[in-house]
Amino acid sequence: MRSAQASFARFEALRREATSRAAAERQVLQRELETQLSSAEWQLEELRKTVDAVEANPARFGVDADEIASRRRWVNAQVVEVAQVRD
Repeated sequence: MRSAQASFARFEALRREATSRAAAERQVLQRELETQLSSAEWQLEELRKTVDAVEANPARFGVDADEIASRRRWVNAQVVEVAQVRD
């Protein structure tokens, strides 16, 4: 996600520049961002499934309800962050 954030920050900075070089770099960054965000979304979905599996049988994994809730909050926060970059 850090890489996507850095790419997004650079993309935003380039939006203020009206040069053909900036436009070309924006196009490259836009493709990179799309790839990074799609990958992050896939990874977050896999993490969500993992949290669901742990929640279904916490004793098997030695995890309590507070830890599960913490991990779910983290995943949800990352989903929101990806959505904000996408918007």
